[in-house]
Amino acid sequence: MNMNYMKEGFVNQITFKKLEERKKLSDSLNLIKDKLKLADIDLLLKDEIAWNIEGTEFSRQDKYAEAINCFDEAIRINPMFELPWVNKGLALFNLKEYEKALGCFEKAIEIDPKFGGAWENKGKALINLGRNEEALECLNKAIEYEPENWSAWDNKGRALFNLKKYEETLDCFDKVLQINPNYSEVWGLKTSALARLGRLDEAIACCDELIKLNPQQESFLVDKGVMLYEKKRFGEAIDCFEKVLEMNPKNVEALIMKGLALSEKGKYKEAIECYDKVLEIEPNQVEALYNKTCFESKRGKVENAIHSLKKAIRIDKKVIEFAKEEEDFDNIRSDERFVKLVG
Repeated sequence: MNMNYMKEGFVNQITFKKLEERKKLSDSLNLIKDKLKLADIDLLLKDEIAWNIEGTEFSRQDKYAEAINCFDEAIRINPMFELPWVNKGLALFNLKEYEKALGCFEKAIEIDPKFGGAWENKGKALINLGRNEEALECLNKAIEYEPENWSAWDNKGRALFNLKKYEETLDCFDKVLQINPNYSEVWGLKTSALARLGRLDEAIACCDELIKLNPQQESFLVDKGVMLYEKKRFGEAIDCFEKVLEMNPKNVEALIMKGLALSEKGKYKEAIECYDKVLEIEPNQVEALYNKTCFESKRGKVENAIHSLKKAIRIDKKVIEFAKEEEDFDNIRSDERFVKLVG
C-alpha cells in the first residue's frame, strides 16, 4: 500500500495469509479513500508496479486500450518508471500509432539511456515510419547494450533491407539465425536479399531451409520454382510448381510459371493446358491469354491464337504494343486479322 501525505509519502507493506483478508482490507480502505483525501492523504491501493503488470496482462490479451489506461496510471504514480513508458509504446505500436509510440520509447530512453529494449523499439517505430537511417542508429545502440538480443539484429537487418544494403542485411540475418535457427521470417528475408544480389544458388538453398520449416506454405515453393526458372533449371522448376498444384490446383501463379517452364522445354501443348486452367479460374487473366496466344502461334494454331489475342486486347489495350514486338507471333504476323488487331 502506498500513501502520499502532504506531497511526501511512504509505503506500508502488509502480508496476508488468506486472499479473503486482503480483499476485506481493500474494500474497507476504498470506503474511506475519499474521506482521507480531505486530509490531503492520497491512498494508493495499487502502486506503479501493479498497474504495469495489469497493463501487460491486458496487452497479452490484445486489449490495448485497457492496457494503455493501466500504463498511464503507473506513469501518473511514478513518471520516472521506464517500464510502463515502453509498454505503453508497444501497445500504441500494435495499434499502428507509430508517432505516439515513438514518443513513449524516447521518454523511456530519457529515464534510462542504456535501456536496450527501449532503443530497439524506437528503431522498430522508425522503420514503420519509413525513417530507416534513424532506425539504424537506434538499433546499433540496442545492440551495443544487448549484443545477444537477436530481435535487435533482426530489426537492424530489416532496416538495412529497406535501404537496399543487402550485404550488410545478410550479416545481421546470419547472426539472428545462429541464435534462432527456426525463425522462418528471417529465412524468407535472407532468401530475398540473396536473390536481389543475384546469388540465386544460395537463395535457392536458403529457400530450402524455409520450406523445411514450412512444408505446406505454397508461396515458398513458388518462390523456389521462380528462382529455378531464372537459373534455366526448367525441369526442377516444373517439379516445384507441380508440388504447389498438388496442394492447391487453383494457384494461378504456379500455373502461369509452370506454363512458361514447359514452353522453355518446347512443350507448348502442355503449357496451353496450364493457361486454360488459369482462365477457368480467372477468365480475364491477361497474362494467361497473352502467353496462350504466343504458344498457339508457335504451334501454328492460327485461329486459336487470333481468338486469344483478340480477347486479351479487349481486356487490356497495352497488349497491342507487346504484340508488335513479339517474336512468337511471326507465324501469324502476316495474317490480315492480326494486322487489323495490332495495326
